[in-house]
Amino acid sequence: MIPTGLLGNPGYMSWENLKEMAGSGKVYAYDHSWSHFPLPKGDEKKMEMEIITAKTQLEQQLGKPQKIFTYPYGSY
Repeated sequence: MIPTGLLGNPGYMSWENLKEMAGSGKVYAYDHSWSHFPLPKGDEKKMEMEIITAKTQLEQQLGKPQKIFTYPYGSY
């Protein structure tokens, strides 16, 4: 589960790391929002941005459709 906005920041993996891992066939990468923001605390526009931005980035970077989303912090 990948919050895509954190990739490349100090202490986090890079897009290249993720591509290598996902390309191995042993690891799957799914949308976990853009910044790991607690979604129920945001308005509809913030929630949509968090989910769709990460989905789009993962699809573009990994070349696979994203059909799974997991909420940060176990919320729903």
